[in-house]
Amino acid sequence: MYLREIIEYELNMPEDEYHDFKQEWYIPEKRDEMIKDIFSFVNTRHHKDCYLIFGVTDKEHRVIGIENDENRLNTQKLTDKINSLPIATNRIPEVKVETLIFEEHEVDVLIIKNTDMVPVYLEQNKQMKKCKKVIHAGQIFTRVNDTNTAINSTAKDYLVSDLWKKRFGLDLKIIDKYKMKLEDINNWEYFEYEENSGFMYDIEPDYCIYIERPENRDSYIKADSFSLDQFRSNLSWVKLIFKYRNVIVTELDGGFLDGSGFLSVIPETSILECNYNENLLYNYMLMDSLAFKFEKMIFSGSKEISPDDNEIQKFSDCVVVFKNNSEKELVEEGLLDEIGKIQEEIKTSDREIKSYKHKVKIGTGKEFEKNQIESLIIKKKTSQFIVKKMDKASHN
Repeated sequence: MYLREIIEYELNMPEDEYHDFKQEWYIPEKRDEMIKDIFSFVNTRHHKDCYLIFGVTDKEHRVIGIENDENRLNTQKLTDKINSLPIATNRIPEVKVETLIFEEHEVDVLIIKNTDMVPVYLEQNKQMKKCKKVIHAGQIFTRVNDTNTAINSTAKDYLVSDLWKKRFGLDLKIIDKYKMKLEDINNWEYFEYEENSGFMYDIEPDYCIYIERPENRDSYIKADSFSLDQFRSNLSWVKLIFKYRNVIVTELDGGFLDGSGFLSVIPETSILECNYNENLLYNYMLMDSLAFKFEKMIFSGSKEISPDDNEIQKFSDCVVVFKNNSEKELVEEGLLDEIGKIQEEIKTSDREIKSYKHKVKIGTGKEFEKNQIESLIIKKKTSQFIVKKMDKASHN
């Protein structure tokens, strides 16, 4: 669904550094041009996926279809061809072919996944079967606006320089550099001394994340919808402070769950607007956010305050994960047609409320009102409904 929305948008836009239209697949005698075009999209300076769209005219963007094209390649065949190339450092570009139906025609979309491991080039000369031209060792192709580097040329020096900056994150803002460092999960170390605790990036200790605990800890012991199903339902709030050297880059709300058994980022809350009195809340995180990347680092299981598999599962069942805001908006729009079904699924009995009320009291030492517990249960169940729906959609 998300890919369809992207391609529908691109069909109304001129070609650029993100997409290109092709009336048909490359014939065997032009497979060298195919590799050159794929490498050009891999070696872009931005940080997003790119698309080669087959079955659409170049100028008018008219859908003509690809269903009768005998030169079509699927993901496996295309990947095999790329894997056979003498690519320097063996960093193989990730590609995927998906077929969509537009105007009763099949359109193939070749997705070239974004990577920071650029520039990609060959370490040996390569002349592909049936092709006349040679792709030379060290030859770097890239794309600027709607134009790829010619097959008998190589990228300008300033463009190559920008690609190396991309590789080492030198083109990123500090918040994006933090995201990049957090993906290097194994090089973060948990520390705890005196009143300070947190995570330090071993390779570059200027990146340090501190866990700030409130002075009056009892007042910050609560329960939330995503903590209800843990063995102990209490949640102790903390502040996560992301620093670069002595500068605070940003702060996130965090919490220790399951009786302080593990640390987590506090998920964000969104609303499904049903009507004035019955809006539904649910928990979510975005995969491209700093919060999610930090969560993934913690949940890697290599830290002293990481959850076990059972705790992770219970947490994940109650938190919807979207790729980005665009996917979130699309899913929410689709859910508006299922409000009745959701409301039926999230019905809560008095017995259920009483059970959770007792569990929360034991965990937090506090007495919650019936309507407070009911709201938490409904939020939990709404989140679980969306998680299951998205998981089912991903397997279809």
